[in-house]
Amino acid sequence: MNIRLEYSDTEGKFNQAQATDQVDVVKGYKTLCCFVEPQKAARFIEAITFKYPQLNESNGQPYPSHSAMRKDLFQFMAEEIKQLEEHMAITYKRRVQLFTKK
Repeated sequence: MNIRLEYSDTEGKFNQAQATDQVDVVKGYKTLCCFVEPQKAARFIEAITFKYPQLNESNGQPYPSHSAMRKDLFQFMAEEIKQLEEHMAITYKRRVQLFTKK
């Protein structure tokens, strides 16, 4: 089941919500992406908290903007697609080798 990934640049937090849930605008949440797999969202959040340590620590640094987070999400998705393409190419190559051997 897919979820909606939201981000609040005022709180520096992510929210994973069901597609039918209302966006919590009081806390500053805005939708980053609709219909994303929960596992992919979790991997993205983990990668982003590593990239932006201020999301975990309250060290006075400003949180990344919503637009910056959106760019990071699309870069993350593009990298995921690239890795999938590479994996599929390797799998195809192996199958060709297996079926051409006699």
